[in-house]
Amino acid sequence: MPFQLDPTFAQDPAKHFDTLQIHAGLEPDPTTGAAALPIYASAAFQFDSAPDAAAKFAEEGGASSAAAAKILQQAAITRRDAAVNAVSASEAQSARDADARHKATNLYQLDIPVEWYGKVATWQNGSTLCIYLDGDTNTPLVTLVAVRDGETFTPDDGDTVLGTVSLGNGYTVYASGPVYPYVVPQTINGRTQNPVSTYPMDTAIELVELTTGNRYTYSQIKNDLVGKDGNTDAATKLETDYLAQILLPSIKAQD
Repeated sequence: MPFQLDPTFAQDPAKHFDTLQIHAGLEPDPTTGAAALPIYASAAFQFDSAPDAAAKFAEEGGASSAAAAKILQQAAITRRDAAVNAVSASEAQSARDADARHKATNLYQLDIPVEWYGKVATWQNGSTLCIYLDGDTNTPLVTLVAVRDGETFTPDDGDTVLGTVSLGNGYTVYASGPVYPYVVPQTINGRTQNPVSTYPMDTAIELVELTTGNRYTYSQIKNDLVGKDGNTDAATKLETDYLAQILLPSIKAQD
């Protein structure tokens, strides 16, 4: 309730004029009940915005004038707006990229891995979707084919089944393609001409990077992983493990 002065207040010799001068007319603090203005020890403050806080501290802490503090406030607002716009633009671009990476056939949908985006392109025919090296349709990385459960799938010549995904709707998607960590070194070493005759070195390096996630360098795969004996098992596992991580989990049945 509002502070009320006791009628006998002035008659009390202990309650002198200086006390009245301090307390008369002051309503007690609603939180603490203090009759005098409370003093709060605080390192936290509330302002309308960060630019508002910057301006007030500038004005109190050394700005030459209120006008100078206003200039500082406007500069803070400009920086804040620029940061907000940059974040908004980045989020919008991310949304556009996500839309571009999303692919759909009549039976399933998937997302092109972020690691491949901008480096590959696709073509599709019905439930078959091919992901190939951008600008070179003759260099497929992975071909996806939906096969009815119970039917047999045979990959193209030179390709290997690299993984499968059950759609849960009576179909299974088979991922197949060349085992580039094996094929590329063997081709360049002159041990095989299958599936293509030659790979320029920059293409060879890119194919190995795209199909292994840079877990090994091209030189390591050529000299150590595949080696002189031409063992394909380790190279195949390297690629299948990577596809199982970045591509196959995104394959879902079409809504």
